[in-house]
Formats: sequence, structure tokens, C-alpha cells
Amino acid sequence: EFARHELYYRSYYRFPSRPLDNLNVQTILGHATHDIMGGEAFGLGGEDLRGYDPGRFTGNALLQINVEYLRPFEDHPQWRYAGFIDVGNTYEDVEDVVHGGLKTGVGVGLRWRLISFVRVSLRVDVGYAISDDDYRITAGTHYSY
Repeated sequence: EFARHELYYRSYYRFPSRPLDNLNVQTILGHATHDIMGGEAFGLGGEDLRGYDPGRFTGNALLQINVEYLRPFEDHPQWRYAGFIDVGNTYEDVEDVVHGGLKTGVGVGLRWRLISFVRVSLRVDVGYAISDDDYRITAGTHYSY
């Protein structure tokens, strides 16, 4: 028997003095009752913990917090630059979240919103994995979250 639960919160904040800027925040707390098909239920790294290799951290409990600030270029609002911080880790059990450590990735990115397509954004991020003292470049065709 296997059950996976996630408490997921996402919000977007705008600023009256800068209406084209926004701050995006995402928080996920996850718990699974057992391994699934011989592997842990959650993996973290790559696009969700930028700076780390994909699937670098695995476990049956998850804490993930992402904060991203987006600002458009002055003359080209379809191009935006981003600054972000990703914090999180996976754990064997949900009780380990309180006492376990957190991994942190920080970085910058570039976004290009394609006007001809609905909600398509090309993105490139350079993330620095603080605990690994390494960096990683990630790219995608969707929003970070």
C-alpha cells in the first residue's frame, strides 16, 4: 500500500510602484508512506533545486521553497531577467524535516515570453549549489513554477 501527500502553496506578488515586476513564491511539503516500486517517492534537484543535479536528493519526505524575482528589460518587456533562491531537501521520514538540513541554490536567469504562443516562455537559469560548491545551467520551455 502506498500513499503520497503534498501540501502545495504558490503565490505571485506584484508591486504598485513597478507593475511589470513580480515575486513568485512556491512551497511544497510532501510525505509518502513507503517507497514506490523500489525507489523513494520524491526527488529534488535540477529544475526544482537549481544548481544541483536532477534527482540529487531522494526520500519519502520533501520540503521545497522557491522564491523568484522577475523584472522586464526596459525596452523589451517580453524579455525578463530573474534572480532566485531555492531551498529544500528530501528525507527518509516526515519527522526528519524538523531536524534535517536544507540545501540551498541561488542564481540568475533569463526569460523570453513568446508572444505568438499562449503561456510559452523560454528560460535559461544559472544556479549555484552552495553545499556542493558547484553550478549548473538549466533550460526549459515553461515557467519555473
